[in-house]
Amino acid sequence: MRISIVVPLFNEAENILPLAERLRRVIEQYPEWNWEVIFVNDGSTDRSDWLLSSLSSKYRWLTVIDLSRNFGHQNAITAGMDHSIRCAEPYRMCTVRGRLAGAYA
Repeated sequence: MRISIVVPLFNEAENILPLAERLRRVIEQYPEWNWEVIFVNDGSTDRSDWLLSSLSSKYRWLTVIDLSRNFGHQNAITAGMDHSIRCAEPYRMCTVRGRLAGAYA
């Protein structure tokens, strides 16, 4: 089964590495599933693009979509979902907030 996680981001550079690490820990617990994590950079002006590029070369399950400007949270989610739906394999999809404030460790 394929699991797609869409993560919209706007100026979340400080949260990208901790979030990727949390996702990696979950993904490693279920190696039999085909994981795809889609980070959608919604026109960030911080170093988010550099961090995402670095992570995408490190993790085969991570895909980055860079939007040309800030289109808004819902449009970023839609872009990630549109990318994920292109696969014919049965799948489950969810969205995850990029901001980790208030999240459990």
